[in-house]
Amino acid sequence: MRRAHAGESLADRPSAPKRIPHRTPNGRIEAIRALRRLRMTAAQIAELLGMALSTVSLWLRRIGLGKRSRLEPPEPPNRYERRHPGELVHVDVKKLGRIRSIGHRITGDRAAGKRNRGIGWEFVHVCVDDHSRLAYVEVHPDEHPATAVGFLRRAIAWFAEREVPVERVMTDNGNPYVSKLHAAACRELGIRHLRT
Repeated sequence: MRRAHAGESLADRPSAPKRIPHRTPNGRIEAIRALRRLRMTAAQIAELLGMALSTVSLWLRRIGLGKRSRLEPPEPPNRYERRHPGELVHVDVKKLGRIRSIGHRITGDRAAGKRNRGIGWEFVHVCVDDHSRLAYVEVHPDEHPATAVGFLRRAIAWFAEREVPVERVMTDNGNPYVSKLHAAACRELGIRHLRT
């Protein structure tokens, strides 16, 4: 008889308590929520309801109203766009370091990472239409004016194949875009060049 009950005592049982005498009643939680919606602070709510500040703060966090920013819906993103495709195209270059081999996080050898130093850069030339967010990208070994102009010509042709006639190009004041070669290419292509 004893052995039959021994198996039951070794079985998994829930560890949650059967009752919680000090648990905050649901009515109090709803009162905390309603007072918070009136933009009251946790201290003001605790004083008004005669509760501990720590308890009110705990429940505000649990119901997602711990921060005042949560009381109002977030503003929609302020995204601007031009009226039609090709009206404005953004052009820029992103400089990325070349990687010869895997790093120390995989190999555990910190000396291996030093062998990657000084092997150079790759330049990602990017062109994005402001209206449709259609993008054209090329990777080149440099960002010289001649390279940037060649990229611009190919990008304009690529957009034209997709029936997006480019009217304006916006760039930063980087070396390839302030050159006379780039200005001449924009004139030849009939594109207005804007700088940020």
